[in-house]
Amino acid sequence: MIQTQSSHDPELSERQPLLRGDGLNSNRAVYYSTPRPESAAVKSREDELSQAREREEEQEQEEQEAPVREVPPGFWGVVACLLIGVIVANIDTSLVMATFGQIGSEFNRLDDANWMIVGYQLGVLATQPMYGKLSDIFGRKALLLVSYGLFAAGCLWIGTSTEFWHLIVGRVISGIGGGGMTSVVSILLNDLVPLRDLAAWRSYVYIAATLGRSCGAPLGGFMVDTIGWRWSFLGQVPLAILAITMVSMKLNIAHKGKQRRAENFFQRFQRIDFLGAMSLATSLSLFLLFLDEAGKRMVLTNKLLVGSGFGSLFFGIAFFYVEAYVAKEPILSLRILTKRDVLSVYSTLGLTTGSQISFVSTIAIYFVITLGVSNANAAARIVFGNVAHAMGGLMAGILIRRTGRYKRYLVIAMSISTVALLLVTIRWQGNTNIFETAYIAPAGFGIGMINTAAFIALSASVEPKDQAMATSGFYLSDNLGFVAVSSLGNAVLQTALAKRLDVRLDGVANKQEIIRDVIASISNIKNLDPAIRGKAVKAFVEALRWDHGLSTMIYAISLFIVTVFLREYSLEDR
Repeated sequence: MIQTQSSHDPELSERQPLLRGDGLNSNRAVYYSTPRPESAAVKSREDELSQAREREEEQEQEEQEAPVREVPPGFWGVVACLLIGVIVANIDTSLVMATFGQIGSEFNRLDDANWMIVGYQLGVLATQPMYGKLSDIFGRKALLLVSYGLFAAGCLWIGTSTEFWHLIVGRVISGIGGGGMTSVVSILLNDLVPLRDLAAWRSYVYIAATLGRSCGAPLGGFMVDTIGWRWSFLGQVPLAILAITMVSMKLNIAHKGKQRRAENFFQRFQRIDFLGAMSLATSLSLFLLFLDEAGKRMVLTNKLLVGSGFGSLFFGIAFFYVEAYVAKEPILSLRILTKRDVLSVYSTLGLTTGSQISFVSTIAIYFVITLGVSNANAAARIVFGNVAHAMGGLMAGILIRRTGRYKRYLVIAMSISTVALLLVTIRWQGNTNIFETAYIAPAGFGIGMINTAAFIALSASVEPKDQAMATSGFYLSDNLGFVAVSSLGNAVLQTALAKRLDVRLDGVANKQEIIRDVIASISNIKNLDPAIRGKAVKAFVEALRWDHGLSTMIYAISLFIVTVFLREYSLEDR
């Protein structure tokens, strides 16, 4: 006997199926071929209601954690506040790139001068992955203010340091602050701007960054030649204080997310993934130590080299285990890190950024040695690349906003940079003219387009609720590539320089002493006899070609990764 749930159900026909529920209207009658107990029907109804409530809660949570994507009134004023920090951070970066060789020489530590860059990146790498999750918990504004404060404290420490290791500690503190100054700004823009328009807004950030980099390099060279390098760091403290004041007054944006829950500070503090953060920071710190030792003495008898290498691997595995099985709110979810498109973006960004930095950091050295110009004169040539960098980012933003496509522009940008660096490798032979100096421009233009298009590629590849976490990973890969590839480039340069000096100075009296002095400080080249100085300059140029060739090869690898593995997603309604 057929039994119905309602006395008002329509009459059952011969062709009517017994079971309904394949996407049809749930309000229509459902017929059963056997009697159904009332308790089972009630239980089924309760299960349906429970599942509906769970779906509503999940949807509400996703909406809370997703970016707002609404531009508030007075948004340009907010952006202006954010750009102050971007300018300061980039002044610092280019300033150190242009002067770290001279500062290292003053402490008679030119062979360790790269740690001025690596120390900053160590602070960035150890803390930057946490900024996305911490900004979800404590709020964007609070994290941004803490970042500015730490950066100012680090600059003050550096300006008053009397030992080389004091200086490195100050760079680490500045790096901890600098990591938040860059990533939190991008997270804020991602919160407020539609994805298709985000590329254009990020191009404005690159213009501000270019302004900072353009001022930093010549300013640093000028101060080294005049009042001293310490004021190049002390002078950044008032700028950081200005940024703190402006953000405190102007940045009043309410953000959706878990930080809006009614939790006190202690409850929020408990949500931090300290175990994951500590294991990642330890792994990355040991990795940097490994890279530094590898550049000095790449032998198995170097216990520090072997220990740091295995230690970095161990804590790296521990980090992934914690994120996968222990952490309730991981700072970098494996769900994101294992996505094909995310891995493509992270790897290409890290490789191209590191290659570009490795190249840029040798520009001032090359022209000081080959042309005998001042540090300010040599550093001014970096402006070619900085202006082109901003133009590349602006062009990518305009094109992506107009077409809604991004992969094609990544391919074009990487091709341009690869060709430019290949020309540098071939043509920079010690007598570089103004036209060949201009190869710096297309290389900078390409990396500017890459940075903008890569960020859009990442944002299009992840769910809205994961944007803050993915952005932290974006900057982590950027800075990890910065450290790893630039350290590799420095190791290649130092090794090639020692070998080429040994060959070029063959038969010269006190050869080993001369080689040691030249490697310790580039200023010692000026004190050599003209004949010996010419040989040392040629050895330096030949060594730099190895570094430039490495950058070219890495760009070519990145081009292959993007072309083959990166998929493109629609930017509409995002």
